[in-house]
Amino acid sequence: MARHPRLFLAGVALITVALAPFLLSLRTEADVNKMLPEGDPALRVMALVDSEFGGSDEVAVVVECPDVFAPAALHGLDSLTAALAAVPGVADVQGLTTLQDVRGQGDDVIISNVIDSVPSDPARLAALRDEVLADPRYRGALVAADGTAALLLARLAPDSDKEKTVAAIEQVVRERAGAGRISLSGSPALMKFVRDWMTADMLKLLPLVVLVLALVLFLTFRSWYGVLLPLGAVLIALIWTLGLMGVFRQPITIVMVVLPPVLVSVGSAYGIHIIERWEHERRLGKEPGSAVEIAVGNTGLPVFLAMATTAAGFGSNFLMKIASVRAFSVFSVIGIAFSFVLALTFVPAVLVLVKRDVRSNPAEAGNGRKRNRWLAGWGGWVYRHRSAVLLVGGVVTMLALVFATRVRTETDFVRYFKPGSQPSRAASIVNERFGGMMQFEFVIDGDIVDPDVLARMARFQSGLESIPHVTKVYSIVDVLKTTNQAFNGGRPEFEQLPGTREATAQYLLLLSFSGSEFLSRLMTSDYQVARITARFDRQESREIALAEERIRSLMDSTFAGSSAKASVGGMPMAVLALHQNIQSSQLWSVVTALAAVLLLVSVLFGSLRLGLASLLPLLFTLAMSFGVMGAAGLRVDVVTAMLGSIAVGIGIDYSCHLIARRREEQAAGFAGEELARRTLGSVGPAIIANALAVGLGFSVLMFSSLSILQQFGALVAATMFYSGIGALALLAAALSSRAKPRR
Repeated sequence: MARHPRLFLAGVALITVALAPFLLSLRTEADVNKMLPEGDPALRVMALVDSEFGGSDEVAVVVECPDVFAPAALHGLDSLTAALAAVPGVADVQGLTTLQDVRGQGDDVIISNVIDSVPSDPARLAALRDEVLADPRYRGALVAADGTAALLLARLAPDSDKEKTVAAIEQVVRERAGAGRISLSGSPALMKFVRDWMTADMLKLLPLVVLVLALVLFLTFRSWYGVLLPLGAVLIALIWTLGLMGVFRQPITIVMVVLPPVLVSVGSAYGIHIIERWEHERRLGKEPGSAVEIAVGNTGLPVFLAMATTAAGFGSNFLMKIASVRAFSVFSVIGIAFSFVLALTFVPAVLVLVKRDVRSNPAEAGNGRKRNRWLAGWGGWVYRHRSAVLLVGGVVTMLALVFATRVRTETDFVRYFKPGSQPSRAASIVNERFGGMMQFEFVIDGDIVDPDVLARMARFQSGLESIPHVTKVYSIVDVLKTTNQAFNGGRPEFEQLPGTREATAQYLLLLSFSGSEFLSRLMTSDYQVARITARFDRQESREIALAEERIRSLMDSTFAGSSAKASVGGMPMAVLALHQNIQSSQLWSVVTALAAVLLLVSVLFGSLRLGLASLLPLLFTLAMSFGVMGAAGLRVDVVTAMLGSIAVGIGIDYSCHLIARRREEQAAGFAGEELARRTLGSVGPAIIANALAVGLGFSVLMFSSLSILQQFGALVAATMFYSGIGALALLAAALSSRAKPRR
């Protein structure tokens, strides 16, 4: 490398040029279902709903106006409904002007719209208002109980391009901006918002991270190469990593958005330590080539160990049972490896070519510079008060652990958005005024026309309605009850299921002649599979878990001994599965990261004691991170689930460099307080620069449009502070307790 620097630089340029075009292949993905492992029961049910019943993905269009039953409002709703139905990818639209009812006419059953045309007569309008708001099928489902808001449900075809379809729906809504306040909700719309804001964040946050890192590097080195080389190395590593994502068509998910800040912040550390040592050797009078060889030779091992332990920490996320987190784990490890390779090739190759920027000054090569003298003094203070430092650290850790026990998992994807934002507000309206944004899907497999099966379905629906937050339960049972009533002159006593198999089959046959397609959304044409839907007016994982427990108990008791089998799915079950996957795998990922770090440090430094000592700042950092979360009432979500393993992976860097430099000073014969002073005085500035680069780099996420990323950025930035304190205080104190010179 010192002999052929231009050859190494040419190789780096060639690889960069080869991978850069694949950046154009990157795409975003925010579908919650894609986060779950293949074969998840919730996904199987939703796939069956897609294939047999035309899908369940709906965009909720909320229209707010003083009175939805005013003629102008009804005309506007009718026009909006027609425009939405014409959007490619929209299968159908349910709304006030498309409501259908079953009526008897002689020996026939007629399915017709409740509103054939918008009435202009005030008396007819008043009668229509009373009829709709008196019917629980419509009130609080498609029309708010006070008549000041309406809900249109645009069902998307399963084979549609959902992103393009939602974008077209947005365009339709924008063109009718004057028709009251219109907002979008529902899973497809929320995921579209997330994708759009993720793209905007990528374009906005990466330049901010680069700017922050450049500022930290300038304050650290005060030289062009001290800024451009670490920065150039991590940006090249980022191009390589994102290019590989494009090669393998790995989408950018809500988790993957944090990858650029991770690589830019974490990867810069390797170059920082190489340049710090190179400058040290240049001040001793070494030529650029010789200084590079010494810097790489003496710093290469701790940098490698830092890379390996960081990769182990990030790699432990592969144990998470969430597809997007696993993908992040793989590509973050690849990116970290690229950053390491470039720090030991690209950075030294350029440094070899630097001739005159660093003046020989042996007085400043050791602890002569102001920052080095200050940290050397800190090292001496820690040595003299090592017992007190360890005691205080232990007490703070125990207190933090008390608050850490309060941390809970939450996978409510509405929390991705800032409170008061359009998606958050629309979701609240749908939950509070229209029975809920999410919907349970139940599939009943059996002989549906069997009176016993229908009776069990009816009992099951009644049981569902008694579960808190379950609303608007609907199935073929409701249609058959309405049909039976209509066939018998509309008398209330006949609002019940037909008494025989033959009567049920006759009603279904008559309904199939109506020309309406709504029957196909409730049962298959061979009458062997039926669908029950139930809205849920909460998004919190805890509420879903409580409901799921009662639902499964109800399913078991209702269908016990029956030939029919029931299964449950839908968006609430997908959210709950994500919640359970985080709960079951987060702890193991952190434990695995700690075990990997212990093994690597112990083996590479040849000392189990040093391996155990390296865990002290990590345990302190983990306790503080989750303690702060518990005290602040923050929840673990799909992004912050990685906080523990990331804290281990990044925080161990500081310990590795401190231990390596301490051993080097011990080998030179130093011991006691002087050893502590020389260790922290020499390696301390690089550790602080590293912590600042990573912490400030992650703090840029606080400028994200998504609340979930803002929280993650603040937590990781604080974690870097804890890690730095843990290394420069707790680890230094622990190592000082048994310091002896090495011969």
